Amino acid sequence: MLLSGVGYREFDSLAKGLFVRVASEEYGLRGRPTNMSRVAAMTGISRKEVSRLREAGDALRWNQANAISPAGLVIHYWHHDPEYCTGSGIPRPLPFQGDLSFSTLVARYAGDIPPGAVRAALCQAGTVEEDANGWLVPRKRLFVASQLDEDLIRHMCFAAATLTNTIVHNVRFRQRGGRPKATNPEGTYLQRTAFTDHIRAEELAGFQAWAKREGARFIEEVDAQLGEIELPRERWTAGNQRVVGMGIYYFQEDREP
Repeated sequence: MLLSGVGYREFDSLAKGLFVRVASEEYGLRGRPTNMSRVAAMTGISRKEVSRLREAGDALRWNQANAISPAGLVIHYWHHDPEYCTGSGIPRPLPFQGDLSFSTLVARYAGDIPPGAVRAALCQAGTVEEDANGWLVPRKRLFVASQLDEDLIRHMCFAAATLTNTIVHNVRFRQRGGRPKATNPEGTYLQRTAFTDHIRAEELAGFQAWAKREGARFIEEVDAQLGEIELPRERWTAGNQRVVGMGIYYFQEDREP
Protein backbone atom coordinates (compact mmCIF):
# COMPACT_ATOMS: atom_id res chain seq x y z
CA MET A 1 0.00 0.00 0.00
CA LEU A 2 2.82 2.39 0.78
CA LEU A 3 4.44 1.62 -2.59
CA SER A 4 1.08 2.41 -4.20
CA GLY A 5 0.71 5.74 -2.40
CA VAL A 6 -2.02 4.60 0.00
CA GLY A 7 -1.56 6.14 3.43
CA TYR A 8 -2.98 4.98 6.75
CA ARG A 9 -5.90 7.44 6.76
CA GLU A 10 -7.16 6.19 3.40
CA PHE A 11 -6.78 2.56 4.50
CA ASP A 12 -8.55 3.32 7.79
CA SER A 13 -11.47 4.95 5.96
CA LEU A 14 -11.91 1.97 3.63
CA ALA A 15 -11.55 -0.57 6.44
CA LYS A 16 -14.17 1.15 8.59
CA GLY A 17 -16.61 1.19 5.70
CA LEU A 18 -16.16 -2.54 5.13
CA PHE A 19 -16.54 -3.40 8.81
CA VAL A 20 -19.79 -1.44 8.97
CA ARG A 21 -21.16 -2.94 5.75
CA VAL A 22 -20.47 -6.55 6.75
CA ALA A 23 -21.78 -6.04 10.28
CA SER A 24 -24.91 -4.35 8.91
CA GLU A 25 -25.71 -6.91 6.22
CA GLU A 26 -24.69 -10.22 7.77
CA TYR A 27 -25.28 -10.03 11.52
CA GLY A 28 -28.88 -8.90 11.81
CA LEU A 29 -31.48 -10.81 13.81
CA ARG A 30 -34.41 -12.70 12.24
CA GLY A 31 -33.34 -11.76 8.72
CA ARG A 32 -33.36 -8.00 9.31
CA PRO A 33 -30.42 -5.59 8.88
CA THR A 34 -28.34 -5.08 12.00
CA ASN A 35 -29.40 -1.98 13.92
CA MET A 36 -26.99 0.88 14.44
CA SER A 37 -26.31 0.23 18.11
CA ARG A 38 -25.43 -3.40 17.48
CA VAL A 39 -23.10 -2.45 14.61
CA ALA A 40 -21.38 0.09 16.86
CA ALA A 41 -21.00 -2.49 19.63
CA MET A 42 -19.61 -5.14 17.26
CA THR A 43 -17.15 -2.89 15.43
CA GLY A 44 -16.13 -0.37 18.07
CA ILE A 45 -17.07 2.45 15.69
CA SER A 46 -19.30 5.24 17.04
CA ARG A 47 -22.97 5.30 16.06
CA LYS A 48 -22.48 8.69 14.41
CA GLU A 49 -19.70 7.28 12.24
CA VAL A 50 -21.74 4.14 11.51
CA SER A 51 -24.60 6.35 10.29
CA ARG A 52 -22.27 8.34 8.01
CA LEU A 53 -20.72 5.21 6.54
CA ARG A 54 -24.11 3.60 5.95
CA GLU A 55 -25.25 6.66 4.04
CA ALA A 56 -22.19 6.34 1.78
CA GLY A 57 -23.68 3.02 0.62
CA ASP A 58 -22.28 1.52 -2.57
CA ALA A 59 -19.66 4.23 -2.88
CA LEU A 60 -17.51 2.06 -0.59
CA ARG A 61 -18.44 -1.28 -2.11
CA TRP A 62 -15.70 -3.10 -3.98
CA ASN A 63 -16.83 -5.21 -6.91
CA GLN A 64 -14.68 -8.10 -8.11
CA ALA A 65 -15.91 -7.79 -11.67
CA ASN A 66 -14.79 -4.16 -11.78
CA ALA A 67 -11.38 -5.09 -10.42
CA ILE A 68 -10.33 -7.00 -13.52
CA SER A 69 -7.87 -4.98 -15.59
CA PRO A 70 -9.30 -3.53 -18.83
CA ALA A 71 -6.19 -4.81 -20.60
CA GLY A 72 -6.82 -8.26 -19.12
CA LEU A 73 -10.40 -8.25 -20.40
CA VAL A 74 -9.31 -7.20 -23.87
CA ILE A 75 -6.70 -9.96 -24.25
CA HIS A 76 -9.12 -12.55 -22.83
CA TYR A 77 -11.91 -11.78 -25.30
CA TRP A 78 -9.42 -11.39 -28.14
CA HIS A 79 -9.01 -15.16 -27.71
CA HIS A 80 -12.73 -15.93 -27.30
CA ASP A 81 -14.93 -13.44 -29.15
CA PRO A 82 -15.63 -15.13 -32.54
CA GLU A 83 -15.39 -11.80 -34.35
CA TYR A 84 -11.81 -11.35 -33.17
CA CYS A 85 -10.49 -14.92 -33.23
CA THR A 86 -10.67 -18.02 -35.39
CA GLY A 87 -12.92 -20.96 -34.60
CA SER A 88 -10.00 -22.67 -32.86
CA GLY A 89 -9.56 -19.75 -30.46
CA ILE A 90 -6.53 -18.21 -32.17
CA PRO A 91 -6.69 -14.38 -31.98
CA ARG A 92 -6.63 -12.55 -35.30
CA PRO A 93 -3.99 -9.87 -35.96
CA LEU A 94 -5.80 -6.54 -35.83
CA PRO A 95 -5.17 -3.05 -37.16
CA PHE A 96 -5.29 -0.36 -34.54
CA GLN A 97 -8.29 1.37 -36.11
CA GLY A 98 -11.10 0.38 -38.46
CA ASP A 99 -14.44 -1.41 -38.53
CA LEU A 100 -12.99 -4.60 -37.05
CA SER A 101 -9.92 -3.47 -35.18
CA PHE A 102 -8.15 -3.28 -31.87
CA SER A 103 -10.01 -0.05 -31.13
CA THR A 104 -13.44 -1.69 -31.63
CA LEU A 105 -12.34 -4.61 -29.43
CA VAL A 106 -11.35 -2.19 -26.66
CA ALA A 107 -14.62 -0.27 -27.03
CA ARG A 108 -16.60 -3.51 -26.67
CA TYR A 109 -14.88 -4.81 -23.54
CA ALA A 110 -13.07 -1.91 -21.87
CA GLY A 111 -15.70 0.82 -22.20
CA ASP A 112 -14.33 4.33 -22.49
CA ILE A 113 -10.69 3.41 -21.78
CA PRO A 114 -8.57 4.93 -24.59
CA PRO A 115 -7.39 2.20 -27.02
CA GLY A 116 -3.91 3.74 -27.04
CA ALA A 117 -3.57 3.26 -23.30
CA VAL A 118 -4.63 -0.39 -23.52
CA ARG A 119 -2.24 -0.98 -26.42
CA ALA A 120 0.62 0.58 -24.46
CA ALA A 121 -0.08 -1.61 -21.41
CA LEU A 122 -0.29 -4.82 -23.47
CA CYS A 123 2.83 -4.04 -25.48
CA GLN A 124 4.84 -3.03 -22.42
CA ALA A 125 3.99 -6.33 -20.74
CA GLY A 126 5.02 -8.28 -23.85
CA THR A 127 1.47 -9.60 -24.27
CA VAL A 128 1.01 -7.96 -27.69
CA GLU A 129 3.48 -6.97 -30.39
CA GLU A 130 3.17 -4.70 -33.41
CA ASP A 131 4.24 -6.38 -36.67
CA ALA A 132 6.01 -4.81 -39.65
CA ASN A 133 2.66 -3.72 -41.12
CA GLY A 134 1.57 -1.98 -37.92
CA TRP A 135 -0.97 -4.67 -37.00
CA LEU A 136 -1.24 -5.84 -33.39
CA VAL A 137 -0.53 -9.53 -32.72
CA PRO A 138 -1.05 -11.26 -29.34
CA ARG A 139 2.01 -13.18 -28.10
CA LYS A 140 0.65 -14.30 -24.74
CA ARG A 141 -2.75 -15.49 -23.61
CA LEU A 142 -2.83 -13.59 -20.31
CA PHE A 143 -1.93 -10.05 -19.31
CA VAL A 144 0.23 -9.35 -16.26
CA ALA A 145 1.34 -5.75 -15.79
CA SER A 146 5.11 -5.30 -15.90
CA GLN A 147 5.45 -2.37 -13.50
CA LEU A 148 3.82 -0.97 -10.39
CA ASP A 149 0.96 0.91 -11.99
CA GLU A 150 -2.84 0.90 -11.81
CA ASP A 151 -3.13 -2.38 -13.71
CA LEU A 152 -0.68 -4.23 -11.46
CA ILE A 153 -2.31 -2.87 -8.30
CA ARG A 154 -5.72 -3.88 -9.62
CA HIS A 155 -4.39 -7.39 -10.37
CA MET A 156 -2.86 -7.76 -6.89
CA CYS A 157 -6.06 -6.62 -5.17
CA PHE A 158 -8.15 -8.99 -7.25
CA ALA A 159 -5.86 -11.94 -6.46
CA ALA A 160 -5.82 -11.22 -2.71
CA ALA A 161 -9.58 -10.68 -2.55
CA THR A 162 -10.52 -13.82 -4.45
CA LEU A 163 -8.26 -16.01 -2.29
CA THR A 164 -9.57 -14.56 0.98
CA ASN A 165 -13.19 -14.76 -0.24
CA THR A 166 -12.72 -18.49 -0.87
CA ILE A 167 -11.24 -18.97 2.61
CA VAL A 168 -14.10 -17.02 4.21
CA HIS A 169 -16.71 -18.98 2.24
CA ASN A 170 -15.24 -22.31 3.38
CA VAL A 171 -14.98 -21.24 7.02
CA ARG A 172 -18.55 -19.93 7.08
CA PHE A 173 -19.92 -23.04 5.40
CA ARG A 174 -18.36 -25.29 8.03
CA GLN A 175 -19.25 -23.06 10.99
CA ARG A 176 -22.88 -22.67 9.99
CA GLY A 177 -23.42 -26.27 8.96
CA GLY A 178 -24.42 -25.13 5.50
CA ARG A 179 -26.20 -27.39 3.07
CA PRO A 180 -24.73 -28.00 -0.39
CA LYS A 181 -26.57 -26.49 -3.33
CA ALA A 182 -27.20 -27.98 -6.77
CA THR A 183 -24.58 -25.62 -8.22
CA ASN A 184 -22.05 -26.58 -5.52
CA PRO A 185 -22.73 -30.14 -4.31
CA GLU A 186 -19.76 -30.24 -1.96
CA GLY A 187 -20.55 -26.88 -0.39
CA THR A 188 -16.97 -25.70 -0.07
CA TYR A 189 -14.76 -24.26 -2.80
CA LEU A 190 -11.45 -25.76 -3.92
CA GLN A 191 -8.64 -24.55 -1.66
CA ARG A 192 -5.48 -26.65 -1.41
CA THR A 193 -1.86 -25.95 -0.53
CA ALA A 194 1.29 -28.07 -0.83
CA PHE A 195 4.54 -27.01 0.81
CA THR A 196 7.70 -28.09 2.60
CA ASP A 197 9.60 -26.25 5.28
CA HIS A 198 12.95 -27.89 4.43
CA ILE A 199 14.40 -27.79 0.91
CA ARG A 200 17.93 -27.98 -0.40
CA ALA A 201 19.18 -24.54 -1.41
CA GLU A 202 20.46 -25.85 -4.74
CA GLU A 203 16.96 -27.12 -5.63
CA LEU A 204 15.14 -23.84 -4.97
CA ALA A 205 15.76 -22.13 -8.31
CA GLY A 206 14.70 -25.24 -10.21
CA PHE A 207 11.45 -25.51 -8.29
CA GLN A 208 10.72 -21.81 -8.79
CA ALA A 209 11.16 -22.20 -12.54
CA TRP A 210 9.00 -25.35 -12.60
CA ALA A 211 6.23 -23.65 -10.58
CA LYS A 212 6.21 -20.62 -12.87
CA ARG A 213 6.17 -22.70 -16.04
CA GLU A 214 3.56 -25.25 -14.98
CA GLY A 215 1.42 -22.70 -13.17
CA ALA A 216 1.28 -20.50 -16.27
CA ARG A 217 0.42 -23.51 -18.43
CA PHE A 218 -2.42 -24.55 -16.13
CA ILE A 219 -3.89 -21.04 -15.89
CA GLU A 220 -3.89 -20.79 -19.69
CA GLU A 221 -5.87 -24.05 -19.79
CA VAL A 222 -8.32 -22.61 -17.23
CA ASP A 223 -8.72 -19.47 -19.32
CA ALA A 224 -9.41 -21.56 -22.42
CA GLN A 225 -12.01 -23.63 -20.54
CA LEU A 226 -13.76 -20.53 -19.22
CA GLY A 227 -13.81 -19.08 -22.71
CA GLU A 228 -15.67 -22.15 -23.94
CA ILE A 229 -18.49 -21.87 -21.40
CA GLU A 230 -18.95 -18.14 -20.78
CA LEU A 231 -21.84 -16.17 -22.23
CA PRO A 232 -21.22 -14.09 -25.37
CA ARG A 233 -21.15 -10.32 -24.93
CA GLU A 234 -24.62 -9.74 -26.39
CA ARG A 235 -26.19 -11.94 -23.68
CA TRP A 236 -24.61 -10.15 -20.72
CA THR A 237 -27.10 -8.76 -18.19
CA ALA A 238 -26.90 -7.58 -14.60
CA GLY A 239 -28.78 -10.72 -13.60
CA ASN A 240 -26.32 -13.25 -15.04
CA GLN A 241 -23.09 -11.63 -13.84
CA ARG A 242 -21.03 -14.13 -11.86
CA VAL A 243 -17.28 -14.06 -11.25
CA VAL A 244 -15.86 -17.60 -11.48
CA GLY A 245 -12.27 -18.72 -11.85
CA MET A 246 -9.15 -20.21 -10.33
CA GLY A 247 -5.87 -18.75 -9.14
CA ILE A 248 -2.37 -20.07 -8.52
CA TYR A 249 0.34 -18.48 -6.41
CA TYR A 250 3.85 -19.33 -5.27
CA PHE A 251 4.93 -18.54 -1.72
CA GLN A 252 8.29 -18.51 0.02
CA GLU A 253 9.41 -17.28 3.41
CA ASP A 254 13.11 -17.21 4.18
CA ARG A 255 13.64 -17.53 7.91
CA GLU A 256 16.72 -16.50 9.79
CA PRO A 257 18.58 -19.43 11.43
